[in-house]
Amino acid sequence: MSNKYWFYWNSDDEIYFELGKGWYPVVLNAFEKFLNKFPNGDANFRVVQVKSKFAGLRIYTSFYDDEIDKIIEDAEEEAKETCEFCGSKSEVSVTKVGGWYSTQCKLCFESDLKTSQKSSSFSRRQESRKLSQVHLF
Repeated sequence: MSNKYWFYWNSDDEIYFELGKGWYPVVLNAFEKFLNKFPNGDANFRVVQVKSKFAGLRIYTSFYDDEIDKIIEDAEEEAKETCEFCGSKSEVSVTKVGGWYSTQCKLCFESDLKTSQKSSSFSRRQESRKLSQVHLF
């Protein structure tokens, strides 16, 4: 596998994020810190999953130490101040629309609220994306 982020894969040898695109830069920043920690690789270290859960960023790894914990904690804290969908840092709060908790800016929240009121099947903008499909802002 010739993947820059050798520590995160699934059965397709692809990286998937289960969250909105606004948090991609936050996650990729954490990944760069993992690369700095393990410049020559480490056969035991893996990022097992990256997702949004109850309006928070979750990064699960195969093992933890103080430095890994700090990288993850910093990413989680940054995500709390970043809209999961557009990446804005303005007027961000935890919201609940259509049964889903999200960290959203005011504009994304209002958009989701309108969508959920028009349709009984609320379509969340969070999606699973391969890293090769991730386009940063």
